[in-house]
Amino acid sequence: MVEPVTTLALLGAIAPIAQSFMAIVPDLIQVISERNRASKQSQNSNIDEERQNIQQELQQLRQSLQQEQIKQQDQLEIGSQEAQRQLFEQQKQMEQQLAVYNRQTQLKIADYQRQTALQLPEVQKIFDNWPLTIVPSQILNERRDSSLIPNTVRLRQKPDRLRVITQIY
Repeated sequence: MVEPVTTLALLGAIAPIAQSFMAIVPDLIQVISERNRASKQSQNSNIDEERQNIQQELQQLRQSLQQEQIKQQDQLEIGSQEAQRQLFEQQKQMEQQLAVYNRQTQLKIADYQRQTALQLPEVQKIFDNWPLTIVPSQILNERRDSSLIPNTVRLRQKPDRLRVITQIY
């Protein structure tokens, strides 16, 4: 059987261990605190490195965003220039068509004026020999406003020109 150990014997056996432990405790606390500081520093340095990495990535993203915006602005300007070029081409084409149309219209007007100018002496000759005192357009335009159609038209004949016969004796 095992003898019961008395508390004093136990205390006597533990005392040298406790004293050596008490001598080591400040060193252990110092080592643990240094390790904690080192781990905190390493964590802080890791956090700082991560922060720097994130800031660098953000900076790169900002730069790429700015470059993309510049590219888009350039594309918009190019698109705007292309749209302006197309608009200019359309306007140019329309102006050319308008010039052709104006030329054709001027030719038609000139042709009509030429025809009327050629017909004018003929018409003048007809009016000179016209037996009535009024011209047909006056007859037609006289009753244009009236809805009544005239029953009779008075016709007057121009007196013949008197021929003066002179006899020479």
